Amino acid sequence: MSKKWYVGMAAGGALFWGINGILSNILFERINVSPDWLTTARLFISGIVLLIYSLLRRQNIFKIWRSPKNAGILLSFSLIGIYFAQSNFVRTLYYGNAAVATVLQYMAPALIVIFLAIFRQTWPRRQEVIAVVLSLVGIVLLVTNGNLTRLEINDKTLLFGILSAIGLVAYTLIPGRLLQQHDAILVVGWGCLLVVWQLIFMRRYTTQLTTLMRLI
Repeated sequence: MSKKWYVGMAAGGALFWGINGILSNILFERINVSPDWLTTARLFISGIVLLIYSLLRRQNIFKIWRSPKNAGILLSFSLIGIYFAQSNFVRTLYYGNAAVATVLQYMAPALIVIFLAIFRQTWPRRQEVIAVVLSLVGIVLLVTNGNLTRLEINDKTLLFGILSAIGLVAYTLIPGRLLQQHDAILVVGWGCLLVVWQLIFMRRYTTQLTTLMRLI
């Protein structure tokens, strides 16, 4: 594929991510759904669709589980990457709005550059340093409106926005090994479904623990 194709895919992804934020806000305002419900529903539907698509392409969707190491990476990718990025982005939408949520989450490229420089000694180029500085300055202006003595957004919006950016960093860096061996659609499809299964397990465990604590 040509460089233009990859640029187009990246631009399309950003466009649809923005549309996703706007539509999520409409659901919160008109139907009054909860952030957790929306996160679970969208990941479940996405996972099913992506795995069905992989099957239609005659891929062995269970091949990824043959390696215990790959299985561990996939579990980490689903919980730390997909869930952290998606759930906190949706919460940022819920407490703020689509514009703020999108800008805060896209701190992630700056965080990735910093992470690679510190932990992998991969030093950024001058253009990347400039981009990081400009993005951080823009975020500071967004959350303060130029007045550094106060925030223009509420604390929850800022907190979940930062967490969603950290989740996006994990989403980008964790699955590197898997993407070298398996199709990206298959990896993301399993990641989405695994999040739903883990959420169901955690909610059931939390409910049982709460009931036990009340009995005690």
